[in-house]
Amino acid sequence: MAVRFTEEQRACVERLAGPLDISAGAGSGKTFTLTQRIAAALADPSSGVDDIDQICAITFTRKAAAELKGRVRSTLRAQGRLDQAMKVDGAWISTIHGMCSRILRAEALQVGVDPGFSVLEGKERDDLLAQALSEVLGRQSDIVDGAVRQTLLREFPVRSFRGEASVASIVEALVNAAATMPEGFDGFVRGPEPAQPSALAREMLEAYRAVEPFYRDCKPSKTRDSALADLEKACEALEEFVASGSQDLSEVLGILDGCPLLRKIKSSDDARNEAFDTYQAAHSRVAQNAAYARGAQLLDEFMGMARRVDDVFSRLKRAAAALDNNDLVRLTLRALEDPAIGARYADRFRLVMVDEFQDTDALQIAIVRHLAGPGLRYLCTVGDAQQSIYRFRGADVNGYRAFRAQLCEPSIAEAGGQPALLQLTRNFRSHGDILAFVRKVCAQPCVFGDAFLDLSAVYDGSKYRASEPRVQLTVTALPAGRAKAGEAARARAASARQVAEHFSRLREAGHDASEMVLLLGGMTHAQEYAAALRREGFECIVAGGSTFFSFPEVSVMRALACAVANPEDTASLFEVLTSEMFRLSADDLLRMATGWDDAWGIPRNRKLDRGLVALACARSGEGAAEGEALEPVSQLAAPAPQTSEPPSPALRQAVEVLSKALETVRFVGLSAALRQTLVDSGWLARLQQRGAEGAACIANVLKAVRLVEGFEDGGAAGPSSAAGRFSALFDAGAKDKPGVLNAEGGRAVRIMTIHASKGLEFPLVAVAELPTGAARTGALALESRAGRTCAGLKPGAGTLAAGSNLTKAFSKAPVTGGEGGPLTWDDALAAPDAAAFNGALHDIASFEEASEGQRLFYVAATRAKESVAVFLTIRPKKDDPVCAGVADDIRSAFFGQEPFPEDDCELDYGGSAPALYRCRGIGDEGLAEEAGDASEEKAQAVPAATQPSKMLAPEVASFALPPCTTPGRPATGLFSYSSLHATLDGASDEADAAVKDDSSADEGASLNASASEAYSAAHSAALATPFAAPDGEGGPPASSMAGKDADAATDFGSAFHRLAQLAALRGADAARAHVDAACRAYGVADSDRVRAALGRWLGSRACARAASFAHREPEFPFALPVADGVLEGEIDLFCHNEPASGHAFIVDYKTGGSAAETDERLHAKHLLQGQCYALAALSAGFDAVEVTFVRVERDDPAGVDTLQQVGYAYSAADAPGLAAEIARLRANSTLPTQ
Repeated sequence: MAVRFTEEQRACVERLAGPLDISAGAGSGKTFTLTQRIAAALADPSSGVDDIDQICAITFTRKAAAELKGRVRSTLRAQGRLDQAMKVDGAWISTIHGMCSRILRAEALQVGVDPGFSVLEGKERDDLLAQALSEVLGRQSDIVDGAVRQTLLREFPVRSFRGEASVASIVEALVNAAATMPEGFDGFVRGPEPAQPSALAREMLEAYRAVEPFYRDCKPSKTRDSALADLEKACEALEEFVASGSQDLSEVLGILDGCPLLRKIKSSDDARNEAFDTYQAAHSRVAQNAAYARGAQLLDEFMGMARRVDDVFSRLKRAAAALDNNDLVRLTLRALEDPAIGARYADRFRLVMVDEFQDTDALQIAIVRHLAGPGLRYLCTVGDAQQSIYRFRGADVNGYRAFRAQLCEPSIAEAGGQPALLQLTRNFRSHGDILAFVRKVCAQPCVFGDAFLDLSAVYDGSKYRASEPRVQLTVTALPAGRAKAGEAARARAASARQVAEHFSRLREAGHDASEMVLLLGGMTHAQEYAAALRREGFECIVAGGSTFFSFPEVSVMRALACAVANPEDTASLFEVLTSEMFRLSADDLLRMATGWDDAWGIPRNRKLDRGLVALACARSGEGAAEGEALEPVSQLAAPAPQTSEPPSPALRQAVEVLSKALETVRFVGLSAALRQTLVDSGWLARLQQRGAEGAACIANVLKAVRLVEGFEDGGAAGPSSAAGRFSALFDAGAKDKPGVLNAEGGRAVRIMTIHASKGLEFPLVAVAELPTGAARTGALALESRAGRTCAGLKPGAGTLAAGSNLTKAFSKAPVTGGEGGPLTWDDALAAPDAAAFNGALHDIASFEEASEGQRLFYVAATRAKESVAVFLTIRPKKDDPVCAGVADDIRSAFFGQEPFPEDDCELDYGGSAPALYRCRGIGDEGLAEEAGDASEEKAQAVPAATQPSKMLAPEVASFALPPCTTPGRPATGLFSYSSLHATLDGASDEADAAVKDDSSADEGASLNASASEAYSAAHSAALATPFAAPDGEGGPPASSMAGKDADAATDFGSAFHRLAQLAALRGADAARAHVDAACRAYGVADSDRVRAALGRWLGSRACARAASFAHREPEFPFALPVADGVLEGEIDLFCHNEPASGHAFIVDYKTGGSAAETDERLHAKHLLQGQCYALAALSAGFDAVEVTFVRVERDDPAGVDTLQQVGYAYSAADAPGLAAEIARLRANSTLPTQ
């Protein structure tokens, strides 16, 4: 079938000569266009592209690279180019860092790097840099002079956990900035030379003498007389300093701190008023230049310290044979600048395509130039300046704009290039009303102006069911004037309620919650919006972002881990007892915290942990804890002497469950005790009743347990150590993704950041928490352009103490944009003094932050397919309509110079129907009471599944202390495929044989292989240093050090699983390069056996099939409520194209195994495991699932493939039958109890 193109797409596909830049608007089909361009190049003999190996395609993310590979493969197959389709996996289609890594491995000897280097990313890179910082900044360090350290510490703390500037944060920022510049630390621009101290004193003296006559002419008063006395004293000190000829900056700073900022005395005399204004501006300028002169001195010290940290960081990376992403780019550029290496790559590629070019930096652009041929003739860049939203990662949209401008310079054509600038403006995603709304706001001169890339709609929006307009704008107006305590929180609550009511109206019109998404500018208040949605009867899931540690249920798991490991941690114990897990009342807590003194016959206070021990002892009939009176067992069910009421069932349950956990944790380990507590408390059962929200909570709490399990596997000395490491993640501000693959998640509202939504689309979009336009200001100012970075430093509290004269003058009139608008990069370079230089940096930061806020709005609005609703919070100003950030852009688009109106109305924006505008104010009346009343009314209509569940507290089975050998994890409530396997007829012997013959038959093998790393960060970050020894030791991990034969199969399976995980995330070459390292890490002596198994997998049809999917997720966890329990496990490799929809492909690796097993025997052997995995995927919303088990150590008996495999296929219609079968096996299971 012929491929259909728009005229714009056809022009982009057929123009193979470059350089070509394609401005691709949101939803314009750029991935399709890039795919067709690759196919066209391979089909056109005149293109010079004979093989896909001559094509280099660079994407922004690994997922985007995988999606592009899948589409290219499918297109080539459809065209009958099977030879080229088979080569796609090895093609140069990757991120910029993946391409750099490939070049460096090929040129390792000449570049001088270890060809087997690992790549540091995310948390592991941050940890190594933190180690370098500690080595340099530590008190015992001799790398930094003690006097220098003390000088810096007088200005800034060593570290800060609240976001303010610190020595460590400034040094780290300088190291990171230097790493992104071609010249490294020499690429910093420091601005003008600081003013000489004597010149500062002279200028201050002149300012005082100029204003003194006007002060003396004022009417005598105490204020005037006191000011004149202070002035005279200051002038004497200034004159003495000038006469001395001293250039001591510290001395002049002290003198200036004694110079009061003279108040302006009201007068009708214009000359006097002008003189006062001139004086105050001069005083402020002197203070600023003096402070920034001190900042320049401090920045010199910081630069030296940063260089030392960078040296130590480089040494640590060399010792680990590791590079970070900055190293990859910098070393690749250095390699390509070498004449011999550069010549090899100058004509290596005949088609070079770079996607998301607006997010590249100067180093990356320089690399692309080396690969693009003479006159950039092989280059095609694709970008959209309107979607550049990664400034916080160092992306600079100005570099993209400059590059586009350079393409049309004569030198390009003279070198053989044929430059062209094309556009893709046909939007296939959004209804025309949404695009008209975006046009109304973004085409304004104050937003994108003439540079706005206008889009036309293809989609007709036929699936919208509501009668309300597709475009809605809701404004929450705070009271005018100064902010009052609690107003911001009340406004946020109102905005959240309005979002929930908007979605409720859409639901009443027939739309499903799964069609709805709330996009937030930041996730700080995501839980407040989620709570409002739940009160409105919605299930909702906070998706995306690095928010795992912010979830309430994860905080409860932290408290539970700490309390079980150390019951004397009463703060954690209190949090557990009052959480959703036990829900103890105030009376319950009073009961636990009150002991009975038999000697005096009175109640006395006791700590919660003492109360828990006393009640537990009473339950077991043992003696009470020392100092506590024994409470008979009957007292748990009958009134006690010190109480008039019996203890509640919830209290009895908490005592039973926690005492069991405290007794067994010593024998089963902390993670196993946590799992059992989740079940015994009834919390898991209650979560199961809460639909998608409950499933999301289950996934998070089980992920928390796995994190703890990972610390245990990684060498934690005991429960306290494991709990301490887990808790430390919270204290360190760690970031991680929420639990994944939750069942029943298809009928919930999703909440995510605007950044996380990029590249996605949703039918119904609400947008809130848009940026206010305020710049993220700090002591260190860094602004980059064209590979250089301007740096300025404002000193800390040692120089600018709160309330001091110097600080008041410094803050009086900060230098910012003048009449011509905000200051620019050129203004900074041309600044006459330090105050003007730093003022320009402040202006640049403010302007760029505001511009990025506008782009965030554009990205958010263009995610919508059917409708978009925007929710703003403003604070009106008297006689001034201007408000902060994006809100003002929207105001000016609809109301011009007028403020937001107070009354609801309709807005004309060029759409098919007017937009609906609502304004809601927040007065001083009791908003909380109104919200409470509304909540009660809505609660009556909330479906039962989302109502707070009743306290389900299962009976806790009697238990005895287990033997000192460590048993398997408790199975009650939580179960896996392997526990179900034992219920099959004759399965016990078979299962034993399976473990002997097939070392990964139990999913526990994959859990053990990945537990210590897969949950410490996102997978890509976890693989940054794939095979480092634990705790910095040189040997293998504890699991492989024992060297027992019983562990050999697991060690081999662990090594293979880790390599397969690496291949899925970073490509086959990365996995092959790390075989020896994996074998060392897991204590596997026979590396050839591992290499052979890996080769079978990478060469198999199943591997090629997996590579055809856009998303490949290794070690993928799931948690699926089934019957009275939760089926949990991990899938070795989970492949799909879109989240929770369409087709899914699942792979499970099997090592070992008997060569005599037939395909029929294998089919029966793995059927149940396949059913469990299939049910998990089908329950998550996928329509069809393939499950394939690959035996990586067994050749294909038929000789067709590289290995033996068995597969199963299921559709959505099979889900009820699978669930019934698993529930039946679950009901018949006879699982051991602890």
